Amino acid sequence: MQTNSRFRFLIFFLLAVLILCPVSARAEQVVVLDFLALDEKGNYIDTTGLQSPDLLNLSRIMAQGIGAKLVQYGEFEVQDSISLREEIAAFQFSHAASAWERAAALLEAGLADQVITGSLTMLQTTAVVGVQRFQLVAGKPAL
Repeated sequence: MQTNSRFRFLIFFLLAVLILCPVSARAEQVVVLDFLALDEKGNYIDTTGLQSPDLLNLSRIMAQGIGAKLVQYGEFEVQDSISLREEIAAFQFSHAASAWERAAALLEAGLADQVITGSLTMLQTTAVVGVQRFQLVAGKPAL
């Protein structure tokens, strides 16, 4: 009888541990970068020198919105261009560096498992947005 109660206690204890202690899997590291701005010809432009801050603001809002959704989902550790300011500054990207170049640098440096970024442009009064997600596949950056 005493063996039976010990067995029940052990089963109860194991069930409690399994239910109450989440599996400690490493959350996937996702970096969401500010979107790059394009002119009407498809060339990257430096948003900090623009007279109107609309593109710069939209660039940051898009990144923050995607980051917020990923945090809500709960399976990702999300960082952005603000939380990685020093690391990104060390790469010394020119404003003409493509999304591919930026993502490849972050992935190859081990700062992320995935990099989400994009581009946007204003055509008359319409904003056109493209989103890209990069990750390493066989050791090389891929969309």
